[in-house]
Amino acid sequence: MKSLENQLYKQHSPKSIRLIVIFIIAVLIIGWSLIRPLQADVWYDLKELVLLSNLSGRGEYVDFKRNLDTKAPNWPLEVQSDGYKMVRVYQNFPGVYMVEWAWQITIKNISVKEVRIIIEYKLLDQNMFFVASSFAPTRTILPGQTVTIEQKDILPHEKGKQVEISNWNIQLQ
Repeated sequence: MKSLENQLYKQHSPKSIRLIVIFIIAVLIIGWSLIRPLQADVWYDLKELVLLSNLSGRGEYVDFKRNLDTKAPNWPLEVQSDGYKMVRVYQNFPGVYMVEWAWQITIKNISVKEVRIIIEYKLLDQNMFFVASSFAPTRTILPGQTVTIEQKDILPHEKGKQVEISNWNIQLQ
């Protein structure tokens, strides 16, 4: 056994052994530092999933089949469907969580003229009070054309927990 140690010691100088030891220690430190943030990211991902599952729709698309409630006999639009989804929860600042949400609405122009519209999509609480809204840019819809308009927005998680239902406003221009 002594002869093997002596042979290794003779083959490698103390300087090279020291470099090997430093290299091994450096690899261990780098490996430990890489694992630690990954574990933290997994924790944050799980926390964000739990926060998302506590929101309206639990991260799934909430679909509605409702048309305009109007008494106007020549109203040129028919809403075929609409809905919203809480897409994801993320941490904006330490302790401040935000919700990315998306909505879409499918509208058909049932008139013989093109129409220009602006849509405001609103999220409401259980008492129908306003929580958040999002506007889509002005759109032109040709006669007989059906369009689906989609938009994304953000709101604080605390507000997102209040959402129970949605509504929309369509303005003709």
